[in-house]
Amino acid sequence: EKRVKSRFSHRHLYLWPISNIDTYIQNMEHVLTLTDTDTFSSWNTSVKSFFATKSVRKMVEQKVFSVDNSFRHLKLFLLRSCVAMVTAGLSSLSLEHLEAAVDQAGSLEVNSLTDQLRDLSVTELCLLIAIKHLEQIYDNEPFNFEMVYHEFVKFKRRKYSMLTDDRSVITKSWENLLELELVTPKSGSGRGGTGGGVQEQYSLHVGGVPASVLIQAVEKYPHCPTEVSQWLHSSHHAAGH
Repeated sequence: EKRVKSRFSHRHLYLWPISNIDTYIQNMEHVLTLTDTDTFSSWNTSVKSFFATKSVRKMVEQKVFSVDNSFRHLKLFLLRSCVAMVTAGLSSLSLEHLEAAVDQAGSLEVNSLTDQLRDLSVTELCLLIAIKHLEQIYDNEPFNFEMVYHEFVKFKRRKYSMLTDDRSVITKSWENLLELELVTPKSGSGRGGTGGGVQEQYSLHVGGVPASVLIQAVEKYPHCPTEVSQWLHSSHHAAGH
């Protein structure tokens, strides 16, 4: 049977992250609280008192909540904390277990992102480099597809003519970066929420790849063209601004 996409299939549902630290910590307690209160009453009590500690609250607020206040991140962080606790042969959480989870998360996310970038096409990698230069030029202000496309084409015509500047190909590469969440719509202006009828190519976006990670990925990229590597390391003044 030939299936036709629903007119609603393109829509995205955006869920608000947890709005404040009190609610965030309450959710942490809820996730770790076990339902069999008779058997696990001591565990539940230790969890409640643990998250009531000022030092724990401060650490969570500064190193977890401020980095990513989504419920998904909260659960992943608690999982890593509990793994650290069990690995240490203990039966209750400590601040050291939370710190270990933060350190592990940072290391895993950087390595995972670097590996993800290595699987991109040269065109997609160049779009990320174009974004890096735009962030330099405009002091990390949001950008749109047209700005990235203009920066990409300028590099292609001046330094690396072998790249395609076919708009349909560049658009497809851009869409792939969005799907991978290496580029994300700015709240209230992206896909599914352009706000005020702004055309997709002019809706604002933000980059999701730190410059340091992009540099690591390009260094490890198999057979990366010299022109692309040089463009990454050049300043925006050298790029023609």
